[in-house]
Amino acid sequence: MSEPVVVYLCTRWPLWYRRCIDSMNIYRPELSYWDQVEVMKAWWRTHYNAELKTPYAETLTFPNQERYLECILAWS
Repeated sequence: MSEPVVVYLCTRWPLWYRRCIDSMNIYRPELSYWDQVEVMKAWWRTHYNAELKTPYAETLTFPNQERYLECILAWS
């Protein structure tokens, strides 16, 4: 098993990350920004056992390289 993989999202979101966010369909008027962040955090945890660090989605940490590659291949 490999080490955790940390993806830095501060400057520019990768295409695969934007596709994931778009698929979550969280941009609804009834949700506040922080509610949307909680939905995103839960989605990443559920689907890839990854941890989204907030505020402002600065890093996404996958538990290992295998989960990271699974995500990249699915959303690229």
